[in-house]
Formats: sequence, structure tokens, C-alpha cells
Amino acid sequence: MLNHLTNWSLGRFNQWKTAHPDSSVASLKTGWTRPYQHTPYADYFKNDHTWFPLDAVDNRMPKKTPVIGVWAGQKARAYPVDIIDGELIDRIAGQPIVLRRDRNLGTVHIVKAPPSAAVMHSFWFAWYAFYPETEVYVRQ
Repeated sequence: MLNHLTNWSLGRFNQWKTAHPDSSVASLKTGWTRPYQHTPYADYFKNDHTWFPLDAVDNRMPKKTPVIGVWAGQKARAYPVDIIDGELIDRIAGQPIVLRRDRNLGTVHIVKAPPSAAVMHSFWFAWYAFYPETEVYVRQ
């Protein structure tokens, strides 16, 4: 599998493996003839069209904007990933939340969240479908 990885993804894999040495890697030998080294969703991510109809659409952001959705107590808030630059500190349901983005790794780490909070990485359209009353975080 490693010979299919780019230098960038190999670096990410090595960082993961260093942090999680007991991890295992799924084999490409699945018994199915599939081009596993290529994502079947590449074209899907390039535009704002969905493969299925949406019951409701909120135009505050393009539908496929990646967001970190947080719900705590009676509050739901979407944090657009692109506006998380380094560390983002906020409060939701009266409690602190801290998100940290590593642009090199392409990750967002939940540093701190209220104990009762649930956090989800999602597209905006999917988050909005579950939480239409959601707030959208705006950088101060």
C-alpha cells in the first residue's frame, strides 16, 4: 500500500504511525477489482451539486463547505473549517470550546469541548439537515 502514497500522504501516515504505533493498515487485497488508490469522489468534491435532492438548503455557505458541527445543550453551531486558522477559542452553551487546525496535515483537533457536547466533521448541507436552527461561527 505504501507505494501508492504520495510524499505528502506518506508524511501524514508516518506522523499517524508515530503517534499511534499499534495502528494497522487495511490491505488493498480485498478480493474485489477496484482502483483503491484513486478516490471515487474526486469529481463530487469539485462542485456544489449533490447526488440526491435536499429537502432544505441554507445559502449562508456553499453546500459542500466542510464544517465542524458542535451541539451542546440546546445550541448547535457550525465552524467552517477554512476560517479555523491555528487555534480557535469560542464558547457554546456557556462553556469553552477550543479547535486547532493543522493546515499541513489537513486536520482539525478538538482540544476542548463541553463534556456533554457532540462534535462532527461534515459538509454544511448535511449539518444543516440535522440542525436547521444552527448558528454559524463568525470570526470576531
